[in-house]
Amino acid sequence: MRTCLQLIALVLAFVLATVFCAWWSVPIVGLLWGLLLGPKVHAGWKAAVAAAAGWALLLIWTGSQGPLGSLVDRLAGVFMIPGWALLLVTCLFPALLAGSAATLASDLRRGGMTKKETNEVH
Repeated sequence: MRTCLQLIALVLAFVLATVFCAWWSVPIVGLLWGLLLGPKVHAGWKAAVAAAAGWALLLIWTGSQGPLGSLVDRLAGVFMIPGWALLLVTCLFPALLAGSAATLASDLRRGGMTKKETNEVH
């Protein structure tokens, strides 16, 4: 139950940050989440899922306010991809930003990579 409430709060944080501060606030919220959670497992995955869900909610809200379908069709035509692929990429973008930032912050708070992880990289 606690994890569910954390994710709902994180989704809300991503939505509000995006609405009031634009897309570049997504990695900042992810970074803060990673610092807050610290060296716990899955900070990056939780941030990625919450960011993608938050932007999906923003897309749904935007679609209810106007002709989002027409815009998606036209923009997808410009890139010569299907409309669903454009929507998928739109949700993957914040997921990658937030997940990367949260993972970085979590690792920094932990003190970087362990000796075993360093050996695996080299």
